[in-house]
Amino acid sequence: YAATIHSAFFEDLQLAHVGSREHEANALGMSYRLVQVPMSVLLKTHTMASVGDTIGFAKALISNKDDTILGFTAVGVQAGELLPVVQLAMQKGLSYMDVAELITALPTFNEGLTYLFNAVPLRTRNSRSHSARHRGTFHLFRATYIQEFTLDYNYL
Repeated sequence: YAATIHSAFFEDLQLAHVGSREHEANALGMSYRLVQVPMSVLLKTHTMASVGDTIGFAKALISNKDDTILGFTAVGVQAGELLPVVQLAMQKGLSYMDVAELITALPTFNEGLTYLFNAVPLRTRNSRSHSARHRGTFHLFRATYIQEFTLDYNYL
């Protein structure tokens, strides 16, 4: 369980982290995909009262081998609120798609995890393809999800 021990640093912007960092994954020769989104993608940040609540980012390292989450880091207002869902997924060995497919209340910070994990780049040709469960619907769902978000985001 050492890989899923989390940490959080609380200041005006919180720093939250669990799992491997990029330099650690590189040093161990892990094959991964990096996904990163600005905190402004989390709609909850737009409902906060303070100016600057949309500053920061969330990022994750995704295994090319089995689509599990290798590491997660977020910097921003209430970034620590994102840790429990990611930490549980990591402890249980769930795919990032299991988090991406969550239906969450809106607007919440955890709702932003669905945006993050739906933005994960597809595996390279040299790695295994997505499971049959996602193969037929993944691209359509992902495109629709991002398109819907773009439309909603333009109205903020």
